[in-house]
Amino acid sequence: MRRFLYAMILCLLLTPAVAGAQEYVVIDSSVAALANGTKLEANATLDIPAKGRVVLLASTGQVQAVEGPYQGPPPAASGASGAGAGGMINVVAALATEGSARHELGVARAIDWRADAIKTPRDALAVDASDGGDICVFDPANADVIHDPSNAGTMTVQSMSNGAQATLTWDKGTLHQPWPSALSMNDGDMFSFEQKGGDQAAMATIHVLKATPAASDVERAVQMAQAGCQDQAKRLLAVVAQSAK
Repeated sequence: MRRFLYAMILCLLLTPAVAGAQEYVVIDSSVAALANGTKLEANATLDIPAKGRVVLLASTGQVQAVEGPYQGPPPAASGASGAGAGGMINVVAALATEGSARHELGVARAIDWRADAIKTPRDALAVDASDGGDICVFDPANADVIHDPSNAGTMTVQSMSNGAQATLTWDKGTLHQPWPSALSMNDGDMFSFEQKGGDQAAMATIHVLKATPAASDVERAVQMAQAGCQDQAKRLLAVVAQSAK
């Protein structure tokens, strides 16, 4: 699945966009006919029933929720489409589609705690100590660690690069805490997270990304996806959708 998504993103990035054309992509939806990842043109007709909700990302970068009942074209988005707008729309469409397909197939059960617990961009950008995976970090000096808040106890964090270790203590209900200052974090580093009494250690590979001044959370999600942090990018995109108005 991960290799398939890499290929999908590469293909979509290479797909040319019509210059100046306003495009939209559905990033969250309660309407079956407008599934996550659906791309729309400005002249498309939306049919959203009462109590329905569809969140659209425009090629201007604007995110807007459309509440039902509503019938008509996508609401006009402020701003102008940039040179990379088509690529952004395509990457987000791939993320939204793949995330929706995983949920429908029932293979997202392992990340249910994150769907319920992650509410802010800070949460989504933290290092996942419960499930690991590819993790993108923009500011290693101020990184956080996130953890399944239903599991309390002590956790040993070990660098696979130099063997250095640190211990984290999790109280029940605690979602995140600062990255242990005793452990340096660099691009390509791998860390294991072993909680006392747990079945197995989680492994995380760190990707340190260059922070772009004034970048939006959608732009960060795209950057993360391109760096290989698809699951984390989907979590950040979900936060954006949940807070859309």
